Amino acid sequence: MKRIERIVIIAAICIIAAGIYGVWMWLTVPLYLTAPSEAPIKVQYTPRQSSVEGVSIPAIKIGGNDVYLFPIANYDISSVLVSKRRYRSGFMCKLSPWDYALVWGDVPQYLDYLDFDQIIRYCLFTARADSPIDPGYVQVHMSNNHLIPANKNVRRALPLARVGDKIKIEGYLVYVEAIARSGCVTKWQSSTSRTDTGYGACEIIYVTSLRIGDKIYQ
Repeated sequence: MKRIERIVIIAAICIIAAGIYGVWMWLTVPLYLTAPSEAPIKVQYTPRQSSVEGVSIPAIKIGGNDVYLFPIANYDISSVLVSKRRYRSGFMCKLSPWDYALVWGDVPQYLDYLDFDQIIRYCLFTARADSPIDPGYVQVHMSNNHLIPANKNVRRALPLARVGDKIKIEGYLVYVEAIARSGCVTKWQSSTSRTDTGYGACEIIYVTSLRIGDKIYQ
């Protein structure tokens, strides 16, 4: 094979590879907007919750289940990510693949004294014996959040957040009802309080906007 032919073949392979890589990037890498520098994420404030009216979310088909999401409140939380967990089994993992454990208020200042662990859709924490922060304060300034992405772009962005990142989530707290072909109904109810604990205390958020640092995914 002549040298010029080899160069042409190599160039063609490179062009094809670049095209394949470009398509892969387009299909898997989420798009984002850059937040203005004068609008930092302020984690000292309590999450904002307000009444919602006139909002409907399209039903979702997951396997043999028809899933209906009913907004029960507008929701906006600015916080620090202290733990995250991906769920890969069970019906709800397809609807809500990630849980984020988030803290706000004064808690981010004392993370060196705290450990967080997520298991079976719960988040637990332990405080060192010499911790200067009241565990009771931590308990009402943290939340485990079941995240339901509103679209593919948000879904692709969820794995990108890292522990220690400042996070802002906007969307709706929702009540979920899944109806199987058999007629069996599964219900999932979001908490609407930041001070409850134990079973039912997690927030279920239909995420329309996810900000990680200065990148906003919608």
